[in-house]
Amino acid sequence: MDFSEYKDVFAAEAREYIQSLNENLLEFEQTPGDEGLIAEMFRAAHSLKGMAGTMGYTQVADLTHHMENLLDALRQGEVAATGDLINILFDAVDLLEIVLEEVISTDHVYTDTSQVKEALALVLESNSQDGGSGFAQKAAIKLEAPALGLNEYDRELIKEAVAMDYTPLAVTVVLRDNVLMKSVRAYTVFQVLEKLGTVVKSVPSAQDLDDERFDDRFTVLLFTRHSSNRVEDEVLNIPEIVQVIVGELGLEEGEGARPAISIESRETARPSPGDRRPRNGSRGRVLEKFVRVETERLDELNNLVGELVISRTQVTEMAKHLEESHAKAAIAQLDRVTTELQYAAMKLRMVPVKQVFDRFPRMVRDLAKTAGKEVQLKVVGEETELDRSLMNQIGDPLVHLIRNAVDHGLEEEHLRRQAGKPAAGLIRLEARHEGSHVVIEVADDGRGIDAEKIKNKAVEIGFISREQAAKMTPQEAQALIFEPGFSTTDEVTDVSGRGVGMDAVKAALENMNGSVDIRSELGRGTSVSLRLPLTLAIIKALLVKVGSETCAIPIQSVRENLRVTPKAIKTIHGERVITLRNEVLPILDLSSLLGFEAPSHDGDLPVIVVEAGPNKAGFIVEELLGQQEVVIKSLSTMLGDIKGVAGATVLGDGTVALILDVSAVLDELSAESR
Repeated sequence: MDFSEYKDVFAAEAREYIQSLNENLLEFEQTPGDEGLIAEMFRAAHSLKGMAGTMGYTQVADLTHHMENLLDALRQGEVAATGDLINILFDAVDLLEIVLEEVISTDHVYTDTSQVKEALALVLESNSQDGGSGFAQKAAIKLEAPALGLNEYDRELIKEAVAMDYTPLAVTVVLRDNVLMKSVRAYTVFQVLEKLGTVVKSVPSAQDLDDERFDDRFTVLLFTRHSSNRVEDEVLNIPEIVQVIVGELGLEEGEGARPAISIESRETARPSPGDRRPRNGSRGRVLEKFVRVETERLDELNNLVGELVISRTQVTEMAKHLEESHAKAAIAQLDRVTTELQYAAMKLRMVPVKQVFDRFPRMVRDLAKTAGKEVQLKVVGEETELDRSLMNQIGDPLVHLIRNAVDHGLEEEHLRRQAGKPAAGLIRLEARHEGSHVVIEVADDGRGIDAEKIKNKAVEIGFISREQAAKMTPQEAQALIFEPGFSTTDEVTDVSGRGVGMDAVKAALENMNGSVDIRSELGRGTSVSLRLPLTLAIIKALLVKVGSETCAIPIQSVRENLRVTPKAIKTIHGERVITLRNEVLPILDLSSLLGFEAPSHDGDLPVIVVEAGPNKAGFIVEELLGQQEVVIKSLSTMLGDIKGVAGATVLGDGTVALILDVSAVLDELSAESR
């Protein structure tokens, strides 16, 4: 059978199992006596092995089988939970991730797995010879499966099945605690069992399983010619299945339908019996709650919604000249429905930042060991949602920030003790909503950034003059670390590389229409905040007339608009400025800045005050046209990189407006002023 069509589903679930193994190993390293974690890791390895075997990925299945053997011995109390054992399990998970990506991409494994498999076998052998870890052996006891509630009709069916050489089995399936989509797992179990025989009934009923009205288990009456072991193995290969209890029904005179089955002792929550036979139609409704959709289709949907938003704007513009009330009402309804569709489509793109954050506990653990430091990672707000396209780009900047925090930010243990700090350094990774933005913050309680050291280094390598350094505030000096090639690190380390990369962090944020801000206090720690828009697809913008052209300024960069008299504009060091609430603000003509024909102004000047990170300025425009939602369109690659322009959009009247990249413009002005 060709399973290639299931590769995407396999890849998604396999990656989830590897992530689960990483998380559980990290927790197990802190609490090596937790038998629940051992059982969870064993189930993940067992399920992944079964999935890989079904797909024909024998090398992945073989490596996972070696992990499963070691975890099973750990579960049975036959080996000790030593540091060496945990480290080799971490190595095995890393290798498993590599070979998994290889088979997903090429259907082949090129990496040699023999050394890790030998190491797993060696740890298993050496620990077994040492007498194990002293975990209590689990005693097998007799435990009754939930009653099937057989009636006379069921008993007659069983007799007929036995006469036709079928074996009647009671199959009790136990799901993992707090499993999501219990009904989907139940449906998958039915699919597997129907390939092995005939499903007669279930407890609870099929309808209750569809509606998830059951606890962590259910029982199925199955007629099959396969062995009990075959049935058990097939069902255990399904993800999220903790245990399968299979017993042959004996209907001798005086016996009920409760077969005694030998299983491991476990707390049970017996479901209420039901007597409704499962039907294909009712089981099919299980999948109605969740549907897997290719990301390309979601992108196509969002593109179409973007075009619809443009058409909506054009129609509403035309409606302003209509007098017929029914037509205006219909257009107003179209406007409302299009807006709701737009927000619904945007929500489809949103995913929790947990998908990125999940990789960092393991990374921090490895970095801390390499750096010889004790580090704790605290993650906050991992359910905060962000646009999927942004999620794909935010990983690398966060990796660099966390590497810097471990290597440069946190002091060595003896220095922390001298400073009266806990021996273990703390890194806080937090995501939160702030208005129409998501802020992701990486903070540490380390040594902080020495502004004077940065100034001296910047003067030494010629970034700034001594006069400029003397005028700089500590925050302005700290911002120099975002300049390309600037670093205060004197030596290269394996953790944070060659001291470059903060400029790449800033560039990545600017490409996402975001910004980066740094705050640090010497001896207390450093906090780097990444500020991102919720989505890149559709934004709110302020439309302004600049010369003979229309420009769109993203609303998140606009702080206020005002009218300024020509007399209020002063000149300081050759630059035009205004005083706004006791703050000196640079003021620039946006037409000249973008290379358009500068208009002649009579009377007061319309000024848009914009802000990006620590930079702020006032832009003189010709006219304010109002606020509007615009769909961002990328500029053609033939135009190259146009500084100060983030893209373009089509307005309601069909004209094209450039979208201003406020952050890039202000950064350029700030660099020129230094």
